[in-house]
Amino acid sequence: MASASETAAVKTYKFIQFDTSTFVARITMNHPPYNVLTVPMMTELAEAIESLNGRGDIKCILLDSSQKMFSAGISLEDSRPERVFQTLDAFTRVFQAVSEISKPLIVVVNGQAIGAGSEMVAFGDMIIATENARFAQPEVKMGVFPPFAAIMLPQLIGPKKTYEMILTGQPLSAEEAQQLGLINKMVPETELSKTVNDVLGRIGEISAPVLEMTKKVIGSTMGMPLDEAIKRSHNIYLNQLMDLEDAHEGLRAVIEKLSRCGRTNRPKIQIDDFRLTISRPKKAGFLNRQSYLADLRSTGTRFSQICSGATHRYICREFRPLCSDRRAGRIPERPSSIS
Repeated sequence: MASASETAAVKTYKFIQFDTSTFVARITMNHPPYNVLTVPMMTELAEAIESLNGRGDIKCILLDSSQKMFSAGISLEDSRPERVFQTLDAFTRVFQAVSEISKPLIVVVNGQAIGAGSEMVAFGDMIIATENARFAQPEVKMGVFPPFAAIMLPQLIGPKKTYEMILTGQPLSAEEAQQLGLINKMVPETELSKTVNDVLGRIGEISAPVLEMTKKVIGSTMGMPLDEAIKRSHNIYLNQLMDLEDAHEGLRAVIEKLSRCGRTNRPKIQIDDFRLTISRPKKAGFLNRQSYLADLRSTGTRFSQICSGATHRYICREFRPLCSDRRAGRIPERPSSIS
């Protein structure tokens, strides 16, 4: 349980270190010597993550270990039959906290991750590991099975390798884990800090609300039928992302950059709230020096393609559907005041 106030930048826990003094919420497991997961420790982990909901100043979460071993998994005491219900409930709370938090979770592994420790690695959105890392699910050797790994690993490393890893209890090296897609990067221990800081630096340049919505789309559409996933993604894009001032600022920055580059044959774009003005030079083709005002909310213009290049072919691709919709009566004619 936390002993410091809710407003403190650095909270003091018994089994973890929790620091929110920057845009990165750092959670360091600190239960010597092996970071054995007990019910109190898992409760602290869940509470720390849950406390970050609604924190606009936090962009991501970093989970690592202060010990040579990342985690040896659930303690033997908490694995006994008379305590297993409470143990599973506490571990489930950690999983739910991770799955419900809208902030990216980066896990850093510089040692062995065994049993529930390996499952915690699988919870992460991005995993950075060194050659020292090992990932093992040896539960079958103790007469049980890993409840989370059994359902998560098939999606991460495939069913065949999952069977092998769980049914034999043999560990994966960091190199194997990277090849299978369980981790993102494997780096020498001497380069671990630099690599982590580089990743955090890139995330720090991105808007926190945009990060949250992007994670929401990726996480909530996994396993969905394609048509349902597309509808959900478009719904969040048009009805939530386009409400953000950060999205408007991002587009303005791209427009200003294009203007500074002097790309006179590119579309001239101006944006004011949800009104988009796009014009072309004299020899612009089908737009013919005309400007068109499109209401983003009603037409669903795909801003991402404009932001990613603002080239003539993208503008053509965007406006052909708009013209078709106008002819079909689904959107109003171009205002007569625009020439």
